[in-house]
Amino acid sequence: MRIMSNTLMSLTLVVCLCFISIDNAFAQTEASGYEQTFKHQFAIKTNLLYGFGTLTPNVLGEVSLSPKTSLEVLVGYNPFTFKQNKKWKHFLIQPSFRYWFCDVFNAGFIGVHAHYAYANGGNFTMPFGVFKDTQNYRCQGDIAGAGVSIGYQWPLAKHWGFEVEFGAGVSIFWYKKYECPHCGHYIDKDRKTFVGPTKAAMKLIYQF
Repeated sequence: MRIMSNTLMSLTLVVCLCFISIDNAFAQTEASGYEQTFKHQFAIKTNLLYGFGTLTPNVLGEVSLSPKTSLEVLVGYNPFTFKQNKKWKHFLIQPSFRYWFCDVFNAGFIGVHAHYAYANGGNFTMPFGVFKDTQNYRCQGDIAGAGVSIGYQWPLAKHWGFEVEFGAGVSIFWYKKYECPHCGHYIDKDRKTFVGPTKAAMKLIYQF
């Protein structure tokens, strides 16, 4: 598991470095004609789609790295158990590196992201028909992966904005399987790999 997670993180880092190199090349070209000044910008966000769709409180922070690049980090935590022991308890962290086509925090962008989650869920059906074991068993373990995304941001007011973003990639789930009743007996361990959506976001933004 650690080897696979390290491999995914290494691939994400390589892609990030490629974006940074491209951004530096553009910056040098633009700076050749005139002197540019750059001031870091910060924003905090919440993903409404993730929050209301999965009942998961979440917060994101984003900081500009250059006039055309930024780094965003999502943290989500779901501690809830519902009727019939239905749950999707998890802690998620998802860093993303972005390249903006116009200026940072303005209009369209592409990005690359990685994610890790520790999850404990059962008695529910996951989106896109993945990890079907959660329908009949309680599954507990680690999820890691990476992907690419595209999105767009609109200003709403002086400090407020709205953003949509969608991404796809690969996710790997290493987990132990238990009977669904509370504290059910251990059955087996397994690993599933999913290729498909890894990010779906509609975000409310406050920019400093």
